[in-house]
Amino acid sequence: MNVLTDRRNSRSKALGTGRRHRCRLFDRDSYLAELRLLFADEWRHPVGPIVIESRVGLGKTALIGAASQMAAEAGWAVLRARGDPLKEHAPLSLLRRLIDFHTAGEDESPVHDGEAAAIVTKLDKLVRKLSVDQGVLICVDDAQWCDEESIERLYGLGHWPLKQRCRLIVGMAARSPGLQLRTVERITSEPSTRVMSLGSLSQEGVSSFAAAYFGLPPDEGFVECCQEEVGGNPSLLLALFRELHLKGIGPSADAIEEIRALSSPAVARSVLSRLALLAPEAARVLEAVSVANGGVSVDVVAEMTDIDAVEIGSVADALAAADLLKRERPLRFLHPLVRRTVYAEISSTRAAQLHLRLAHSLKLRQAGVELFAEHLAASEPAGNEWVASSLEEAGRLALSSGASAKAIKYLRRALADHTTAGRRSDILVTLAQAEVETDVVSAIEHLRRALEEGVDPKTAAHTATQLARSVRDIEIRTELGPILDQVSGLLAHEALADKINIAVAVALVGSSPLSPIIAADSIKAVLETGLHPDTRAGREALALVAVVSDGSPKRASAAEVGTLIRRAMLGAQFVSDDPLSCELWARALLSLARSGSFEEVDRHLRGIRTIGRSQNLDLADAELSLTLAMSLRLQGSLVDAEDEANWALSVAEGLPWARRREAVASLVGILLDQGRSENVPALLSQFGDSVEKTSPLAGPVLLEQRGRLRLLQGRRSEALADLFAAGSRAEECEVDNPAVTSWRSEVAHILSEDGRDEDAFRIAEENLELARAYGAEWVVGSALHLLACVGEADERLDRLEEAVQLLDALPARLRLAEAMIDLGRALREIDPSSPRVRELLRGAADLAFRGRATPLVSSATTELRLSGARPRRLALSGADALTSSERRVIARAADGMSNAEIASELFLAEKTVEGHLGRSFRKLGIRSRRELEAMRDLRGSEPNAVG
Repeated sequence: MNVLTDRRNSRSKALGTGRRHRCRLFDRDSYLAELRLLFADEWRHPVGPIVIESRVGLGKTALIGAASQMAAEAGWAVLRARGDPLKEHAPLSLLRRLIDFHTAGEDESPVHDGEAAAIVTKLDKLVRKLSVDQGVLICVDDAQWCDEESIERLYGLGHWPLKQRCRLIVGMAARSPGLQLRTVERITSEPSTRVMSLGSLSQEGVSSFAAAYFGLPPDEGFVECCQEEVGGNPSLLLALFRELHLKGIGPSADAIEEIRALSSPAVARSVLSRLALLAPEAARVLEAVSVANGGVSVDVVAEMTDIDAVEIGSVADALAAADLLKRERPLRFLHPLVRRTVYAEISSTRAAQLHLRLAHSLKLRQAGVELFAEHLAASEPAGNEWVASSLEEAGRLALSSGASAKAIKYLRRALADHTTAGRRSDILVTLAQAEVETDVVSAIEHLRRALEEGVDPKTAAHTATQLARSVRDIEIRTELGPILDQVSGLLAHEALADKINIAVAVALVGSSPLSPIIAADSIKAVLETGLHPDTRAGREALALVAVVSDGSPKRASAAEVGTLIRRAMLGAQFVSDDPLSCELWARALLSLARSGSFEEVDRHLRGIRTIGRSQNLDLADAELSLTLAMSLRLQGSLVDAEDEANWALSVAEGLPWARRREAVASLVGILLDQGRSENVPALLSQFGDSVEKTSPLAGPVLLEQRGRLRLLQGRRSEALADLFAAGSRAEECEVDNPAVTSWRSEVAHILSEDGRDEDAFRIAEENLELARAYGAEWVVGSALHLLACVGEADERLDRLEEAVQLLDALPARLRLAEAMIDLGRALREIDPSSPRVRELLRGAADLAFRGRATPLVSSATTELRLSGARPRRLALSGADALTSSERRVIARAADGMSNAEIASELFLAEKTVEGHLGRSFRKLGIRSRRELEAMRDLRGSEPNAVG
C-alpha cells in the first residue's frame, strides 16, 4: 500500500510542474485549445503524433507539461521522459526512463543485448494495457538527444494513426538550416503528425506575462525594452523578471535603465550547460563575440582567439544551433541579455586582453579611433603609448562632439598609459574641460595637476575661466581662487582678454578677502594698455572695476562708480547662461542703484529680466530679482522688495547659486524692517554658524542681520559681537562704504543706548565722513541722522533738520520717515504744541505705513500721542489696507485663479501668493475664497495710508 502511495505521489509531483508552467503559456491559446480537444475525444486531426518544436526557452517544455496535466485530469495515464545528451548513445535508455516514470523506479544499469528485447516487450505491454484501461499519453521532451534505438521504437509504436487511446507528444529543438535531418524528425514526415511550432511572445504576450508575474500592469516602455532585450523568449523573460524582483524593481519605465545593464545567473547556467555540449573552442568564440558587443566578422574573432577562421565558422554555426548566436554574419548574439551575461562571466584580465586584441584588429582594418576607443578604455594600463595616444585622440573627438562622458572615460584611461610629462599635462587640461559640467571637483584637481606639469598658460586660462563660469557652488568656487591666481601670473601681457577673464573670475570666485581688489588692480593695468572697452572683455573689465570700487569711497565716489557702470553698460549682454557674467552685471546694477539712480536701475532691471525669463535663464532671473529686491528695500518699498527676494530664492531653488546667502540676508532685512521677525530664525538657521561666508564684494550681510535679530530678542551682547565681527570682516575685505555695510549704524545706536556716548559718536562721525566721501545723498542723509541721534545734544536739531531736508527729495522714503520721527521727537521735547511736530509725525506715519514698516508706524503713532494729538486711525484693515501686491493677488483669486496660476502670471513664488492671500483675508475679515465673489472691485487705486 505504501509503495502504491509513493508511486502516486511521485507521479503527482512530476505532473504538478505543469501548473507552474501553465502560468508562462502566453500567446499559446490556440495550441492549448487543440490539446483540450485531444483529451476530450474531439480531436479534429488524424490521431497521430504531436510534435512541438521551438528554439531554446520558448516554452516547449511548458506546453508538454500543460498537455500532461490535461491528460492526467482527463484520467489518462502519462509516461514522461526527456532526452539526455549524456545518454544519447545508450541504447533504449529513453524507453527505460518511460517505464521507470510509471513504476517510479530508477535502474541506471547498462542495457545488455539480452535485456533490450525485454525492455521493448515490457513497454509494449505497458502501453497496450494502459491504452485499453484508461488511455495513455507518452511525452518525450528534448527528443533531439534521445538514443536512436528508442526513437526507432517510438516511431514504430503501432501503425499511425493509432486505434487505441494512445497519444504521443514529442518535443524537440527547432532544426537549424544546413544541418542533417535527425532521426527523430522522421516523425514529422508522417501525414498524421500535428506539428506545433512555437515562436517568440508578441508584445501583448510579454505584457501579459509581466502583469501576471508582478501583479501590476506594466509600463509600455518597460514591455518594449523587455522585447528588445530577450526577443519575447519566455525563459529569458522569467530570468529577467526574477532579477528585477530581487532588486525590488517593478514593471515601470524606471526599470529600463536597469534592464539594459542586467545580467542573470540563471541565464549563465543555461549558457554553460549548452556550451558543455559543444566543442571547447565554442566558449572562446562566445567570449570574443560578447566583448565585441555588436556584429563582428569571423576573421576578427580568429585574431582575438587564435582559432582558425574556418573552424570558427563551424563553431559559430553550432552556437547558432544552440540559440546563442544569430545565424547570419557578422557574428552577434541572439539576445542582448545573454550577451551581457556571457560577458559578466569572463574574468577581468581575460576581458581586458580580448578588448585590446579587438582594438588592434580594428586598427589594422583602418577603422577610425572612435570605433575602437571603447575597447582600448576597457584594456588594462601597461604604459602603452599607442593606447594612450589613441584614447587621447578619441577623448578630444568626443569632447568636440559634446559627448563629455565618453571624453572623460577615454582621457582618464589615457592618463594611466601616458608617461611623457608634456603629453600628460595636455590630457589633464583637456580632461578638466570635459569634467566642467559633470564633476567640477575632479576638474579643479586635474587643472591643478596640469599646471604642476607645465601646461600652456593660454589653454590653462581658457579652462580656468570655463570652470569659474560654470561652477555655481560657492564652497567649490573658492577652491578655484589659488588656481586662478597662478594662471593669471603665467599669462603674457599681450593676452589681454584672457587676463580680464581670469581677473573677473578671481574677483567673484577668489577665496581671499582681497581677491576682488587684487583683480580690479590687475584689470586697471590691462585697461591702461589701451584695451578698447567696446568688447565683452572690456565691458566686463569696466563693470568689475566699478563694482569693486563701490566697496569703499577711498577707491571711488558714487558719481565715479555711476560713470564707469554706464560706460560699461553700452552694448552689454546682461543675461546669459554664464553665472559669473550674470552675477557681475547684477552687482554692477546694484552699485548703480546705491549711487542714487534707483529709478533708472529699476526700469533697466525689469526690462532685461523679461529677456532672461523668455529664455528660461533661471539663474539670471534670480540674480536680477535679487538686485531689484535690494534696490526696492533701499527705497522703502518693503512689500515689493519681499516679493522679489522670495521670487529670487524660489526660482533658484535646487540650483547651486553663489548669492543665496545674500538673498536670504536681503529677505531677513526686509522682514525685520516690517517688524516680522518670527520667520527670521528659521531662515538664518539653514547656514548654521557659517553666516560670515559671503562674497567679499557683498560685505558681511548675514552677520549684520543676525545682529539685528539678536538685538530684537534682547541678546544685546551677542548682537554686539555679531556686529563687531561684521566690522572685522568688512575691514578684511576693505569694504567700508555705508551704502554697502550697515554695521556702524547698528553698533552706534546700541552703544549710545548703553551709555557709551564717546564710542558711539566716534563711529557715527566716521560713518558720516565715509558717506560724504561716497557722495550719494541718501547715504549722507542717513549718516547725518545717525550722528544726530548719538552725537552732542546741542547739535541734534540742526543735524536732524539737515538730514530731513537732504532725504526729502530722494526715493529712500523709510530713511526719511526715520529722520522725521526723530526730528518730531526732538521738537516735541522743546514745544509739544508746535504744529510742525504733528505735521512731521503724521507725514512719517504715512510714509511708514505705505512702506509697511510696522515698527516705524508704531514709533510715529506713539510720538503723536505724546504730543497730545489724537492720531488718525491708520487703515490696518479693510480694502484700503491692502498693498498694491496684495490687490493684484486678491483680484485674481476673486476671478477663480489658483495659487499656481497667480504665481505664474505675476512672476511670484507660490509661497508669496499664499502669504499675500493670508494677510489679505485677515485685513478683509474673510476666511475663504468663496467670500471673495462680492469683492471683484479690488483692482482699484492704491489705498490711502491714513484714514
